[in-house]
Amino acid sequence: MQARGVVSMLVRRALNGVKHLDSRLELIQTRMAHMQSSIYWDEVLRTMHQIRANETDAIERSARLCADAIAGGGVIHTFGTGHSALNAAEGFFRAGGLACVNAILEQPFSITAGCLFSVWAERQSGIAGLILDRYDLRAGEPLILFSNSGVNCIPVEVAIEARARGLTVVGITSRSYCQALAAERNLEKTLLTECDIVIDNHGVVGDAVVPIPGSELRMAPTSSMAAGLIYHMIVEQLVRDLAERGVSIPIFVSMNVPGAKEHNEKMIGKYRSRIRHF
Repeated sequence: MQARGVVSMLVRRALNGVKHLDSRLELIQTRMAHMQSSIYWDEVLRTMHQIRANETDAIERSARLCADAIAGGGVIHTFGTGHSALNAAEGFFRAGGLACVNAILEQPFSITAGCLFSVWAERQSGIAGLILDRYDLRAGEPLILFSNSGVNCIPVEVAIEARARGLTVVGITSRSYCQALAAERNLEKTLLTECDIVIDNHGVVGDAVVPIPGSELRMAPTSSMAAGLIYHMIVEQLVRDLAERGVSIPIFVSMNVPGAKEHNEKMIGKYRSRIRHF
């Protein structure tokens, strides 16, 4: 009788375990179904496909400009304000990134200065030259300029001033957003008019793409993701270009891998005189 009781208990436990497993599987399937229907996921994929389908030529032209500068001993400059300042910093001093990136990072135009202050600062006219004077910019070098809206004073005037100094400006912006704001505000100068090359991040007006139920508002922007994708596509292409020319690739490696300290110190030593934030 004792053996029969033990068997019965084990059977009950096994059945309870199966029921628990079934409930867990049902929960997992529900979560997977929810993720499979994610609007943001779909919008990000749409954005990436649009970039690949429509911006390849502009990306390749930008990469050639950058490769020419690096092959000639020059550097690449990056700039942005607000959250676009994060994109300017994206390629600076990081594992797998180019060592020859001079990020123009000015705190008043970054959210680290306080979001309300930085929003005010990026709309002030007449100080682009003062910003650029703090950096070693040379004619013929490229400036990659990030601005999702493409209309605020500082990014637009930096583009104008940089071109006046002989730099080639690549603007990464939302063409539809920029056009909408320019029409609404009757603006003559935007990144669309003041850059040598424009790469569309294919973002929507207002940036956010996911509707909030019961509201006219939206959430989840795509501009940061798209700008990062475009930047690294440029870098990927320029590295291929340099490799084909037989030019050494100045790349940082992760500080957590053997030999990284020595390698990265050599890279910094090579470009220290050109890059302010080393």
